[in-house]
Amino acid sequence: MTSKLGSGVPFDNEKASPGFYSAIVNQNITLQATVGVRSSIEEYRFDSESNFLLINLGRNLSKVDGAAIRIISKSEIAGHQQEGRFCNRSAERTLYFVVRFSEPAEDMQIFDGNALKDPGVKYLAGNKIGAAIHLGNRKKALVKVGISYVSEKNARENLEHEITDWSFQKTRESVEKQWEDKLSKIDVAGGTTDDKTKFYTALYHILLHPNYINDVNGDYPLMGNQRGIGNYKSRNRYTVFSLWDTYRTVHPLLTLVYPELQEEMLKTMVDMYRESGQLPKWEVGASESYTMVGDPAAIVIADSYAKGIRNFDIKTAYKALLEQAKKTEGVNHVRPGYNSYVKYGYIPNDDKGGDYVWGSVSTSLGTTLPTVVSSRSQQRSVIRKMRQNLPVGRWAIKTSLIRASNYFVQSSRTESGWKILTRSTILENLAGPQVAASDLLKEIRGNIHGSFRMIFRV
Repeated sequence: MTSKLGSGVPFDNEKASPGFYSAIVNQNITLQATVGVRSSIEEYRFDSESNFLLINLGRNLSKVDGAAIRIISKSEIAGHQQEGRFCNRSAERTLYFVVRFSEPAEDMQIFDGNALKDPGVKYLAGNKIGAAIHLGNRKKALVKVGISYVSEKNARENLEHEITDWSFQKTRESVEKQWEDKLSKIDVAGGTTDDKTKFYTALYHILLHPNYINDVNGDYPLMGNQRGIGNYKSRNRYTVFSLWDTYRTVHPLLTLVYPELQEEMLKTMVDMYRESGQLPKWEVGASESYTMVGDPAAIVIADSYAKGIRNFDIKTAYKALLEQAKKTEGVNHVRPGYNSYVKYGYIPNDDKGGDYVWGSVSTSLGTTLPTVVSSRSQQRSVIRKMRQNLPVGRWAIKTSLIRASNYFVQSSRTESGWKILTRSTILENLAGPQVAASDLLKEIRGNIHGSFRMIFRV
């Protein structure tokens, strides 16, 4: 057993549906899992005579070490694990857990690396640690897990509140009913069964994040470096605001189909500003990663307001948007390179504060937003920015947006240029329609994956 601690095992016959997962593990263990909101219940069936389960805190999908484990009884284990460093950023957080077994184990031992500790060791902190649970010749085991980003006590309370007994089927039916209610908000007609499966699978994926981070008692970790605890009495707190990915897709859909969810998310975003001094950009686990580009929170708030969601603190949201758009002293983490943009009208590549080009947002919250950078964001300035990839005073080749297309994030100069510029500005700055047409055709041939037909006229 010890020689295999930490090693991977094969999974076969995997099946998944909303709130449910099953697989055959290592050819002789049948696993089923279903969930509450902050909890899960798992069923293991064994074919062998001597069976073990491992809680391996050394296998961490993030790049952070650090964990602790404690054997409370032969039916319960608790602890915590550090996680974070999303996209190599410094943000870290602690996930607390409680694990319960339907029947007492024959024995439990803590391990460190590949070595089992003395049976008298009931607590250990470290990096490659965990616990080996000896079930004897038992053919079936039920395991429940509760988690919290606040405390071990809250993890236990979450588990006791959400999964009150040992009925796997009851828990599965409950979560499937919840997902059925959410997915049935959209009723699709026409198409094949496969088409509908693809549609509702995509809708299910959309609804996975942002997700709750508050516990059943309302506790949640404050945003930023405060390391404190907040509490909501009557609504949910959210996390995983992948706004670079979601401002133009997920959030507009939530605004139209699930406005009650979007409203709670807007309230969370404004509270994050109150706690940390800025709106989220790419938040995960109550920490800001500053990953990717742009100032997408402004778009999400403005789009939601324009579509009729008004039951949030609009004045505070407006104040936060202006602060992020006008910050020219020190480092503007949300809009890196902003000082250069105000000074030059573009961000030179040698600007240490601006690794990426970000786009400005101009919209309305029922009144005209003050023009913060309009004098420097005219379209000729933007097209210069599209061409710019050299230090101040030196320019890339002027006649094409295609060439020297570095320094853009998951995009090229051409893609960004054609998205935001009007036809007249493109033609004026690209030496006429022939060059513009050539650029666009190169982009279509070189960067678009898959096949489709497009009619293009100049």
